[in-house]
Amino acid sequence: LHSLLSYCNAFFFYTLLFREYLVELVEGAHLFINLLVAQAKSAVTLIVSRRQKRRHRSEKRHLKHAAHRERRKELSEARKRLLKRTNATPEERRAFLTRTWASLSSNLLLAFGSTSKNVAPDEIPQLFDPAAVSADGESMAAQLRNAICLVYTNLHDKQAERALAIARAMWDIWPEASPSNDVVDEDEREEEDDLTKEKARAIEAGLEHLQVLEYLALRKIFFLDLTAEELEITKVAIEEEARNIDDEEEELIRQELEDSDAECSFNEVEKEVAFDTQSFLLRFTHSHIIR
Repeated sequence: LHSLLSYCNAFFFYTLLFREYLVELVEGAHLFINLLVAQAKSAVTLIVSRRQKRRHRSEKRHLKHAAHRERRKELSEARKRLLKRTNATPEERRAFLTRTWASLSSNLLLAFGSTSKNVAPDEIPQLFDPAAVSADGESMAAQLRNAICLVYTNLHDKQAERALAIARAMWDIWPEASPSNDVVDEDEREEEDDLTKEKARAIEAGLEHLQVLEYLALRKIFFLDLTAEELEITKVAIEEEARNIDDEEEELIRQELEDSDAECSFNEVEKEVAFDTQSFLLRFTHSHIIR
């Protein structure tokens, strides 16, 4: 009987304490939530410090990321220049091309006179794909247009040696487009004086007859209006670069995750952010409570 009374007293005592604890816990939580709700409704922004552990990016991944970032920057700047040229008047565009050609042509003449090949054959992109040839010949014409656009782009990027190398590869594949078979059209007759000056300048630089024809052909390509085609090519290149970044990033992350934890290094990053009261409340309360 004595043991039973002792047990009942102890049970009552601990039950009472537990009830008091639960009451205090609920009241404290209620007060805390009300304070947070009041903070959420106020216009005051709280700045809190947040710490995150981040995996050190490997050197290989860092270099890849830097290369892609530089490439995307170049493509973005090229697109801005193209859009600017698209909005220019014909007179403004002609004046811009004339100024650009004045400096580019000097580098082009030096490229013709250079005996060393600074552009390796494996650096020249594939211009012709036999598997894509169709019976109607449309694909051949499309591949030739793409090759001309590639020469055009390199000329406007002031890559004289590369443009010359690609143009010669193009003329080897499509002899009918080579400058030796070129005929004078109406546009060239209108600027015959400019062509005569350019021809005399090329001869004065020591170029042979075929080289003079190549030089004039490159000038003709440079003055073509291929801005729309170049914009489309740049857009496709930007999209492809974005896909390459995602694919390579996933592959590098997968390789790093396969490494042992001992080889993985982390650094702790601390930054200041605005405190989002609503998101914080939803982490441990039901949405009906704070509605």
